[in-house]
Amino acid sequence: NTDGKLEVFKTTATITPTGSNYALPNDFYRLGSVSLTQVNSLPIEIQRLNRSDFFLAQRSNLSTPSLSFPVYLFESNNIIVSPETTATIELQYVRKPVDINWTYDVNALGAFIYNSGLAGHQNFELHNSERVKVILNILLYAGVVIRDQSIVSAAAGQLQADLQNAKS
Repeated sequence: NTDGKLEVFKTTATITPTGSNYALPNDFYRLGSVSLTQVNSLPIEIQRLNRSDFFLAQRSNLSTPSLSFPVYLFESNNIIVSPETTATIELQYVRKPVDINWTYDVNALGAFIYNSGLAGHQNFELHNSERVKVILNILLYAGVVIRDQSIVSAAAGQLQADLQNAKS
C-alpha cells in the first residue's frame, strides 16, 4: 500500500500570502489539499483549477470565485488564490525526506566510529515495511564495493527470496 508508506511524509503547513501568491515550504514534494482559513470561520477547501479554467472562471459572471467558493492555480511552486485575499491557507502535502547524516567519531587509529549521539545525526525516514529491503540493498552494495562475493551472494539471495514471497 503506497499511501500507507507515504504516511510518514504527510504533513500540514499554514502559509501566508506574498502579494497574490503563496510560496510553498522548502520541504514540499507533492500537493494534497488546500484550505482557506478566515477569522472566526471554519476552513473552506479551495478547488484546484488548471490554467485555462482558472482565468476563464475569473471572467465568468456565473462562476466567479468568491470567498465562499475560492479557487486556486498551482504553478511554478506557487499557489495563486482567487479571489485575492490576505487570509492564511493550510496545505496538506507530502514533504521530501530529510537528508541522511550518519555522525561518527575518529579513534586514535584514524578509524571512523559511528556515533548516533552527535548533533546533526539523522537516519533514513522509512516505513517499517521498507527497512529490510534498504538494509539488504546497502549490504549488496557494500559487498560489491569491498569485493566480497559472499556478502553479495547472501544479500542478493535474500532480496530474491523476499521478491518471491511478495509475489505469492
